[in-house]
Amino acid sequence: MEMESLVVNTAEVTQKNKKSSTGVFLLGLIGAIVLFATLGGGAYYYFVLKPKGGLGQLVQEAHNINEVIQDQIGIQEENKKVDELIKELGIKNSQIKVLKEENALLRKQANSVTQRLSYVIKPQAKLVAECYSAKVGKYGMPQECMKSLATNVKKLLDSNKKIVALEVSGVVDDQKYGGLSPELKQEGLASFRAKEAIEYLRKAFPNVSTFEGLSKQEVQKRGFFIRAYYVQ
Repeated sequence: MEMESLVVNTAEVTQKNKKSSTGVFLLGLIGAIVLFATLGGGAYYYFVLKPKGGLGQLVQEAHNINEVIQDQIGIQEENKKVDELIKELGIKNSQIKVLKEENALLRKQANSVTQRLSYVIKPQAKLVAECYSAKVGKYGMPQECMKSLATNVKKLLDSNKKIVALEVSGVVDDQKYGGLSPELKQEGLASFRAKEAIEYLRKAFPNVSTFEGLSKQEVQKRGFFIRAYYVQ
């Protein structure tokens, strides 16, 4: 009887232990499901549904960072272009400065030359000599003209040591040559009359520069006139 009671008690204990293990397992499973559901819902809310946090915020922040990076890259490229333009402008400004300085120097030199030409050498208002008694159509000068010319020039050079040049201009009357190109013939005759006097002056006064001036046409005058230039 005792053995049968022991066997029965052992079976009951085993059965109770099985029921207890099954209950613990079910409770554990339910707890795990509840835990996973809670964690999953929280993660979904935090990373997806939560407007100011979670994955949405991370995506937005990543997008904002990308925009900032792109803006920085764009700014760097613009700064690089600006630096290149500034460099080019600096080179051009330097070139412009050099050109301005050269232009100013050239202007200064030109003004200096003009002043020397305008104020250093001037013509006398009064003629040195003149002769209008040459024959019609001839360039040879009468002897009295040459003597008067020599006397007047010598007297001028002796009295004024600043005389440096003599200008000789030929003169023709108002009568026209016949045939072709009468104006050219008149101009040629006036030039020959001036050259006649210039040749004489160069032989008589070799220390004075002599050159031919503009020809003139005067009524009933045939010959030349001489103007002196002096250093002021």
